[in-house]
Amino acid sequence: MQIEIKKYVLEQLNGQCIRRKRIDVLKFELETLMSQADEKAREVIEAMAFSHGDGEHVQTSDISDITADIAMSYRSAITDQARELYAWIRKLEIESERLDKYMGLLNREEAAVLRMHHFEGCAWKAIAKKCHMSVRTMMRVRETAYHTLEECYSKAQECGIISIE
Repeated sequence: MQIEIKKYVLEQLNGQCIRRKRIDVLKFELETLMSQADEKAREVIEAMAFSHGDGEHVQTSDISDITADIAMSYRSAITDQARELYAWIRKLEIESERLDKYMGLLNREEAAVLRMHHFEGCAWKAIAKKCHMSVRTMMRVRETAYHTLEECYSKAQECGIISIE
């Protein structure tokens, strides 16, 4: 159980930068999808409304029921896709916000050590030097920070807020 929490904390820390990039990309894709959705639906309706042959009977309304149904199906498919994108974005945002909140519970030194290593890619020795502390002290600070984060995630798991597998 404790090993799973430690592993989960490290996954959250190591994945934070990638998570934020994914959020940005998915938001772009969602915005693009939604901006093109209405335009594409209009194009589908127009193409179908004007695709009647010369001898065919054309309804007096602008579009047929079949054309409208197809356009609505198309719009529904886009809406479903948008919902899926939004759900994925929201899940990633919640994970990111949770880690940010938990990192905010650390003291300034602890948070700085973890940020430099996990978000900026600094080596542990370089972090000790930057923070003007011995490697041994930096390791103690690091372990205290990890322990605090593990407690936060453990409590969230106990409350059923997150599932750690």
